[in-house]
Amino acid sequence: MSKHVSYSEMQAWKTCRQKWYWSYGLQLEPSDIKMPLLFGQVAHAALDTFHRGENWEKQIERALEQITVEMDARLTGLCGEEKNSIVSPMLAELADIYGAVKRVVDYETALNIRVIPEHRFEVDLLPDVKLIGYIDGIIDKGPTVSLVEYKFVKRFYQEKSWDIASQVPIYEWAMEQEGRKVEYTSIIEVLRDGPKEPEILKNGTVSRRAINTDWLTYKRAVIENGENPNNYEDMKEKLADRVFLKDTPIIRNSKSRALFVEQLKGVAREIVSEGHAIYMNDNLLTCSWCPFYELCMETGRGRDYTNLVGTLFQLRKRENRNDTTDLQN
Repeated sequence: MSKHVSYSEMQAWKTCRQKWYWSYGLQLEPSDIKMPLLFGQVAHAALDTFHRGENWEKQIERALEQITVEMDARLTGLCGEEKNSIVSPMLAELADIYGAVKRVVDYETALNIRVIPEHRFEVDLLPDVKLIGYIDGIIDKGPTVSLVEYKFVKRFYQEKSWDIASQVPIYEWAMEQEGRKVEYTSIIEVLRDGPKEPEILKNGTVSRRAINTDWLTYKRAVIENGENPNNYEDMKEKLADRVFLKDTPIIRNSKSRALFVEQLKGVAREIVSEGHAIYMNDNLLTCSWCPFYELCMETGRGRDYTNLVGTLFQLRKRENRNDTTDLQN
């Protein structure tokens, strides 16, 4: 029977084998809710719904209702006020999902971009090892395809970071193994925090104070306030470079993809080999943000870590779609 690896599993192995052991050997994941990950999960599901031609807003509504139920169950034992102090801020932040997804919907609609929904691949990496992963979307161009990856971020990444650190080349290589010729991959970054509405001053005009918004949002506020946008040309100039969605095409040729994959094949061989050694990363600077930090500390102190497993972690319930998302959302 073939074994399976994902890109993020190989990245975990390269980063720290102990981290790999907790996450893939014991199949553990933190039981607490990470807001960026939760935001991304709900947003991706909404976009997948949109690409199927269904009601994406209802999808978000259902997801938030489910999150509320799960949070209520997790916080059993707390009084209503304590529970509300935890749940309300979380739901308020998640409410920004509507605006973030709408920015993508409006963008793709305006450019008439037709995206085929999320695609799962499973291709041969080695004779007895299959590579699995998920691609957010595919744009079919007849003889070629373009891939689409959505990233819901706090701030935009530098363009080179996508080219070097993302899973782009291995996704493109996987599509080639399925017989598809990939033209490029489009990385669509969407800021989680949307454009803010400008303030209306006491004199009845729209404030010209610095605000994190774009011209379209500001212009709409001016019109709704019964004013002429031409009187705010100075703000149009100030806000000209403010964007909340950025589409970056990443282009690689087949040779560079193949070289990238050859490097990963060696990692995959190590993972599936019998008796591989497990040890911590020598660079402890990377440990502070690792979700398994406490487990490693307990192990290093010679203590039994199983109590921590029961309180801070849970078994991974299923194949994780976000298992292939390696840059933070």
